[in-house]
Amino acid sequence: MAVALYARVSTTRQAENDLSIPDQLKQMREWCAANGYAVAQEYIEPGASATDDKRPVFQQMIRETTLDPSPFEAVVVHSQSRFFRNSIDFGLYERKLNQADVRLISITQLTSEDASGDMVRKIFSVFDEFQSKETSKHTARSMLENARQGFFNGAHPPFGYKAIETEVQGNRGRKKKRFAIDEGEAEIVRRIFNLYIHGDKGTGMRAGELLKLKWSSIDFDKKFLTIQSSHAKSKKKRHIPLNKIAIDVLTKWRQQTGSDFVFPGIDGGQAYDISRGPWESVLKQAEITDFRWHDLRHHFASRLVMASVDLNTVRELLGHSDIKMMLRYAHLAPEHKAAAVAALEV
Repeated sequence: MAVALYARVSTTRQAENDLSIPDQLKQMREWCAANGYAVAQEYIEPGASATDDKRPVFQQMIRETTLDPSPFEAVVVHSQSRFFRNSIDFGLYERKLNQADVRLISITQLTSEDASGDMVRKIFSVFDEFQSKETSKHTARSMLENARQGFFNGAHPPFGYKAIETEVQGNRGRKKKRFAIDEGEAEIVRRIFNLYIHGDKGTGMRAGELLKLKWSSIDFDKKFLTIQSSHAKSKKKRHIPLNKIAIDVLTKWRQQTGSDFVFPGIDGGQAYDISRGPWESVLKQAEITDFRWHDLRHHFASRLVMASVDLNTVRELLGHSDIKMMLRYAHLAPEHKAAAVAALEV
């Protein structure tokens, strides 16, 4: 009987530092040899949760196993939790295999192929899901407490920070880490905020326009960026010139993001809300109250008007379709009124 082996661990760290996958494969190979099964294919999934089916190797295995005719008579796993930790999805995918006349065999949880065996497998899958949720709950609680005490929980530090070791012992003898400011990256962060906050050096873009901005919309040679009509509130495309400071900052920032978006979300895709979370944290650290992200646009416009930039140019930079929107800034340019009255002196 030709079978396929499927081995999995939940994280890439486990895959790199753990012996689980080699041990799973060793035990499955030995079991197959002892029971007269020929291993035709091995599917190895390093770093993927079994709570859902978003696993490339798993999907490849399902596709190939359910071909007509199937090249395998069974899929062998070390335990059912390697296959799924979600009882509903476990049932759905086991049914897919059965429809292709392929059995699912767990070498540590052997069951019969009758109704009682089907019931036992379902009970196993319910317990696997329960255990996964309990583990997740306790892990989240521990991580929250670890963060409350000021320690780093892992992954990649936020841009502008680095993780440094402390003298406090953590799990497995490793020392716990704390955040510290990375002065090289922090300077870029400061310049980014200064670039936006100071009107004579900023862009005045709306938050939504910033979050949708892609590197492909920035022309570093001609030194301007383009707000696409589909991203603009006015539905009109506009170009915003970039000064040397902006170009320098964006050039350095591009090397850090690794995304198509200039200001990506955590997953590298589009971020959808900047007014909460990071923005609130910045305001809290700076002890600033009653200040919205949109107020930065008003500051940008005010600084331009006070620098004697005409209202229509400011309107174009902000992307307003109506000059009436700019009248709120007219009082900031009293020299225009003085110039108008002075014209009568000739």
